[in-house]
Amino acid sequence: MGRTGADFMDLARPGEIKLHCQPNALSTLQEFLEDHASPATREAARILVRDSLAGMEGRARARAEAMLAQVEAGRRDVFC
Repeated sequence: MGRTGADFMDLARPGEIKLHCQPNALSTLQEFLEDHASPATREAARILVRDSLAGMEGRARARAEAMLAQVEAGRRDVFC
């Protein structure tokens, strides 16, 4: 899957990993919220997700938004 070893280092050395980590983390959080969280936790975390997206730029934000849309549509284990 390109998540370890040389593939990971090829992304980490030039700083490209940041285009993957935060979008992946947000999609994982969204999966948990939809599948397991209480309504109160879900609402609090949706604010966190919204604020996180607001702080992202460019390709990372576009990836995160696309991944979140996939999770909201019912897909699971999405990653970039």
